[in-house]
Amino acid sequence: MDDNTLTRILTTRPGEDIDQANARKERELGTMFARMSVVESRSMWLRCSRLRDGDSLSEAFERLPESLRERLLAFLIDERRLKAVAARAG
Repeated sequence: MDDNTLTRILTTRPGEDIDQANARKERELGTMFARMSVVESRSMWLRCSRLRDGDSLSEAFERLPESLRERLLAFLIDERRLKAVAARAG
């Protein structure tokens, strides 16, 4: 997964109010996360579930509202979704 794209989604706010920006970020990140393999999803969850100094993606994710972070993290490790992803991968 491309860190630059994910960081851009997290940090860009083109003329939006905060609610619009957060809704867009949730949509766009959800789309990106849905494309991840099981390994990528678990790796992203580990990376974003805890702030890591010097990791711009982790730092940008940490700035999201807590409720949005929780929903996105739950999506990344949703067991049913990961089983479906694994089944598609063969």
